Amino acid sequence: MTVLGHKHQQDREILFPLRLDDAIMTTDMPWAQALRDTHHIADWARCLDDKESYWQEIARIISHLTKPLSGPPFMQTKTK
Repeated sequence: MTVLGHKHQQDREILFPLRLDDAIMTTDMPWAQALRDTHHIADWARCLDDKESYWQEIARIISHLTKPLSGPPFMQTKTK
């Protein structure tokens, strides 16, 4: 099972994509299109040279990873 399929089955976020170059934005692969359509893809390429952007993205990731779970995965609702 793919990560996107597993995410759909559990009905919660399990993938936090980070972009180090523009490949994901320019490819026509179906999985890449699905990822672009359903997720914020943090632009870490610009963060490498910009400390403020770096810390903003770190804070965003930490906030997503530290959200409390509201019960078993099958009872959780989607949050965007």
